[in-house]
Amino acid sequence: MNKVAVYKITFTPSGPYFFGNENTFKYPKAKSKEDNPYYIRSENTPSQSTVFGSLRYILLPEKGLDKLKLEHNIAAIGESGFNMDNTTIQTFGLIKRMSAVFISKGDELFIPTPFDHKKSDEITEYTPFQKYDGLITTDKSEKLYTEEYDAKEGISESFMSIKDNQICNDLISVEVRVGINRNNTKDGFFKKEYKNLKAGYSFCVFAEIGGDDLEKVNIQTVSMGQGKVPFAVKFEKIDKEIKDVYDIVESAINKKTIENYKRFYCLSDMVVGCALYDNAKFAIVQTREHRSFKRDAGKYTKSQVLHRLVKAGSVFLVDDNIEEIDFAQNTISQKNSYTIGYNQIITIKNN
Repeated sequence: MNKVAVYKITFTPSGPYFFGNENTFKYPKAKSKEDNPYYIRSENTPSQSTVFGSLRYILLPEKGLDKLKLEHNIAAIGESGFNMDNTTIQTFGLIKRMSAVFISKGDELFIPTPFDHKKSDEITEYTPFQKYDGLITTDKSEKLYTEEYDAKEGISESFMSIKDNQICNDLISVEVRVGINRNNTKDGFFKKEYKNLKAGYSFCVFAEIGGDDLEKVNIQTVSMGQGKVPFAVKFEKIDKEIKDVYDIVESAINKKTIENYKRFYCLSDMVVGCALYDNAKFAIVQTREHRSFKRDAGKYTKSQVLHRLVKAGSVFLVDDNIEEIDFAQNTISQKNSYTIGYNQIITIKNN
């Protein structure tokens, strides 16, 4: 039996990258040639499924679509790729589990700043809202709101170091390029916002993988995103489990608590049901869309099912007397998603 080891896997972009989403590429297709978005922007980070697909490709013994049915390929990465619409439990060969996506610099890890951070130029350390003294009556229950949220400031789209809770606003920068849609006869020009990851930083995941030692894996780069930007890949075997990494994240966030309430922080994008919203006294969220791909006879097609995920960084506040709820693995879709790093929740206890 192959021994399972935990690896820290870093993906370092070679230049500006572009990770699209549903709004970027408009699915179903535009109704007319003139129906063209003028300004399209990349996501800051790759999705869990994008990174997981790249990891599967790296571990594929025989590359190429015509090789996917070989028995040793299936043993290495599973018979099929991740599909959020799947109605059965999926397995992925030697890949047993993958973590949420982090940003890293050496041993330092950065996570999306929790959205309940009180955004201000003067505040440089994660500082959550403290006063939830407003009530709104809904058809479900009474919900809280806080006047500490400044709509003009909005949600902090930054990253937080788990070493010292410092807020970092400069890890990802913007590069705008002008393009042209040659199929358009009118208003064909558009602007495209690429992203740059700060020099010396990488995206990273932790993964439980069986088989041979991967620190000398012979693939040095993998292409990701629109335009297939090369990312340098490095495997580093570590002594920690994924849970140990999450415990460090939990310790960092739990330095900042509030009275009477427990909070759930979404370390990764979440495939959630109504339970999370029903139990929440307050929620501050953003969403991210996901549509699965299916390969049939060597061709990839998009699923007709659109999933609206709760984005990493979102925070749900609940009464302190609510017990731990396993939001991560209630359905088949959530269980499969959890395996590749979605639905990773950190609990923030009260004082």
